[in-house]
Amino acid sequence: MASSINIGALNAALDKAVAFLAQDQLPHGEFPTILAADEQLEQDCEPDSSPFVTAFVLYALRYIENERVTGMIQKGLDFLESEMEWPGMWRYYSSRQFKHWRIPPDLDNTACAAYILKMYNRTVPRNESLFLRNKNEQGIFRTWLTPRYKPFTHFSQSALLLLAGVVSRWQTRTPAKPEKYYKSPRFHSKTEPVSPDAIDLRSNISTLLYLRESADTRDSVNYVKNIITNNQEGESSAFNTDNFVLYYMISRAFLHSAPSLGTLKKNIVERIVQRYPENENWDNDLIAALAACTLISFKAYNNTLTKSVASILANQEKNGSWQRFTFQSGSTEFWGSEALTTAFCIETLARYRQYLISANEIQNSPPSEDKQQEIRQKKNVASSRPQIKTSSSPFKFDISDPKLRQNPYPYYRELRNRAPIYYNKAHDHWIISRHRDVATVLKNASLFSSTIMAPMESTMLGADAPDHPRVRKSFTATFNRKRIEAFRTEIENQTRLFINKVLPAGQCDLIADLAIPLPIAVIAGVMGFPTDRLAEYKRWSDAAVLVTLSTLSPAAQKVYADDLDSFFEFIEKQLEIFKQQPDGDTLGHIIAQLSEKESFTKDQTLNLAKVLFTAGHETTTSLIGSAALVLLKKPNLIDQIRENPTLIPSFVEEVLRYESPVQFVRRRTLQEAEISGVKIPAGAEVFALIGSANRDEAEFPEPDQFNIDRNFRTSLVFGYGPHYCIGAQLSRMEAAIALQEIFRSFKGIQAAQRIDELEYFDVLQLRVLKRLALIFESS
Repeated sequence: MASSINIGALNAALDKAVAFLAQDQLPHGEFPTILAADEQLEQDCEPDSSPFVTAFVLYALRYIENERVTGMIQKGLDFLESEMEWPGMWRYYSSRQFKHWRIPPDLDNTACAAYILKMYNRTVPRNESLFLRNKNEQGIFRTWLTPRYKPFTHFSQSALLLLAGVVSRWQTRTPAKPEKYYKSPRFHSKTEPVSPDAIDLRSNISTLLYLRESADTRDSVNYVKNIITNNQEGESSAFNTDNFVLYYMISRAFLHSAPSLGTLKKNIVERIVQRYPENENWDNDLIAALAACTLISFKAYNNTLTKSVASILANQEKNGSWQRFTFQSGSTEFWGSEALTTAFCIETLARYRQYLISANEIQNSPPSEDKQQEIRQKKNVASSRPQIKTSSSPFKFDISDPKLRQNPYPYYRELRNRAPIYYNKAHDHWIISRHRDVATVLKNASLFSSTIMAPMESTMLGADAPDHPRVRKSFTATFNRKRIEAFRTEIENQTRLFINKVLPAGQCDLIADLAIPLPIAVIAGVMGFPTDRLAEYKRWSDAAVLVTLSTLSPAAQKVYADDLDSFFEFIEKQLEIFKQQPDGDTLGHIIAQLSEKESFTKDQTLNLAKVLFTAGHETTTSLIGSAALVLLKKPNLIDQIRENPTLIPSFVEEVLRYESPVQFVRRRTLQEAEISGVKIPAGAEVFALIGSANRDEAEFPEPDQFNIDRNFRTSLVFGYGPHYCIGAQLSRMEAAIALQEIFRSFKGIQAAQRIDELEYFDVLQLRVLKRLALIFESS
């Protein structure tokens, strides 16, 4: 079957196609999108362009490696970045096209553009909340980012359209268009309404590609499965998109981020074969390419695939392109450009070439010696790789399982013993659980990148060298030992203030009354923020954590997403104030000056401030709560520490090891990495379990026993290597002072609730008690 395709013909066709795209790429880096079916109409108007089409072209080019393609990709990525609107969203039209501001941002363009930028390691703000707040009651993603959602909440739909009309008329970047251009079959009305409740299957598939399969997207996954299984593609779509487009997008999402969509493989492959049986020829190169790419993604190397590749090779134009065809039909007819068809054909031919090489079935043009050596090495690696437990084995580990929030340590122990380097096939990530291996991940920043935590690339948490040391250096002076010690008196005063509020009652919720407000008040002072807005700070900080790390319902996600918007608005105003005070030495002043001294963008400085504020108190909240819980379980320690307060630092260190506030960190492999004999491929997502490493029996004898006399030097609680937490000493000091004041002020401390019924916040990465009720006597 495969031998009927000549590799030389594939190479020649690809060279011509790339040359055509290089000429067809527009000056700003985008690729043209022809909307009109009327040739005369096109002659009067320059080509339209959209992030959506450019994203498709850039995805196809990922399968070609040469300098010419690299330059095209970089120009295209620059275009996508230039079209991004805060906080990480895109519209169908580029800002140079007519009526751009009349059409609101949509999830399809946003997901496609953001995915491509991340795929090529470009910065994208943490924009998941845009999607999560755009769900309907069934948890399915709506099509449009409509005015009822921020940042448009202050405008009605009609007011927004009116404003957009004024802006588009006077905006200098948007050229005037001939009146008849509005006859375009896709957008035929100047005032075409946009339904805020529209549900489009295509938008949901693109969202799955970008957000990945998770608890947040489970309803959308089921929606896609049900629609395809029940053959309702056309009825479910806000746009009457050709089903082959949907099949292609489903297979791509399956390949990269939503593995459970693989259950649709048999259904989709059968439909493709039935539509174009062996005795019929392809009459549309766009559909042929979409079908071929789908079959390759599903590893369906059948006669239909071979026939489609042969048809594509036969129909290439002399200039290297392929004809454009209808991308969508019906009242929303959309004629794609030659660039769009050519991109899909390039992807088909390049991926088919990969298949031929890997199958070693090339006849007319055998692989070079280097390529043969590469194939042999891959086979040797596969045969010599140690067998590890995966999600398909009897032992399964899911880091998002809610039961881990209550007590993860028995599961960690089983993971260390049975699958220390664990590959979760369903979610396509690796989990590292042993101390020595976690330390290896944290230490080797050149292999394990932190930039997977977008949009934290501008922060110390999410940046790699050279940006990480550059940012970290700016804060070294603020977090040195002398400066931290200067905060001691303020921390002591704040602690007594909160404790004095609850002393008369003889009872309190330690979390709500001390462990939460105290660290917030301290970090607010360190940042230079007003200290009279603690309730708002807590709500905003929760939003920053829960929007990205929780498994909340869509309704709750929307509430937190709105709070996060308010948080950014507050930070932006504060940074503007700090810019006018260049001599200040708070963290806020330092961040405000980065935009000028280090050429940081507004988005980068906002995210940096958000992360420092949030990280500056969440860890301490967890630490105070865990320390109190240990004392309740081991009341003899209370008397021991009262008699010898110098034990408090050792007590704090053991609490940090015993109940690590941060349970894991995420990394991405920049190249193939080997840990304990297991090879992890380049580009893999890796979870390094700090909570498991600090309970590793190979490093800490009897790790599940609380022992105040341990050697804590190898604890990984605040990280290891270049990303070691810069605020570790400040957090330790806050916890130690809080405990000192508790011992000084309280006696006869008892729990006012059952210890075995305590609950933890449902946050994946942090271990924080929801409530800890105490009763006590004033001393």
